Amino acid sequence: MSKVTRLPGKPKTTEVRRQYQKGDLIRALAEGLLNQEIVGDIEQALHDLLFIGGEEDVLVVKAMLIDLLHALPEPPELIEGIAINPDLPEGFDQCDNADRPPSHMAWWGKPYIVTERGLIEYYDEAVRRLSGLNIEMTYTRQEWDDRQAESRKGWLQAYPDGVRYDVRCLDGGAWDRPTGWGMVGTLEEAIHIAKNGPSWN
Repeated sequence: MSKVTRLPGKPKTTEVRRQYQKGDLIRALAEGLLNQEIVGDIEQALHDLLFIGGEEDVLVVKAMLIDLLHALPEPPELIEGIAINPDLPEGFDQCDNADRPPSHMAWWGKPYIVTERGLIEYYDEAVRRLSGLNIEMTYTRQEWDDRQAESRKGWLQAYPDGVRYDVRCLDGGAWDRPTGWGMVGTLEEAIHIAKNGPSWN
């Protein structure tokens, strides 16, 4: 009988649900070990496999890793090795660097790009958002719409395609958030910054 501990609540994998590439299971294992809720289960399973496991244990651990892979978010879109709009861990943008968990530290020194579109916020949406913060709207609908139109005009002057590419990196430049390396109007410029560092370096 297998001694390997399976992940709690994970059904045994009976079929391949998507095509795997070389390295996918290693990625699942590496990312899973950063998850404090399941790291103990993974470590125990691998310990049992390495030291007391048999053929059955190999199959169980393989199924466990496949289940783990399916539980992970899809890897971010990569362009020339740079992540575009990655799914970052909870609290990533506001956290004292000294208190960051392993899931945050996995991004240390890895620049990424976030796209911003400068979309207009309509009056009713703004009222609901401010109300949720217990703030009263002080503009009339017409005043708000005029301000938004002016803001959008300025945005398009700076970013004619309507998209701003923000390059960020968790590198210690700020104590509680990723460092902004630059905001540019084209993806090519953003990739250049991500590969070569900010202009002040």
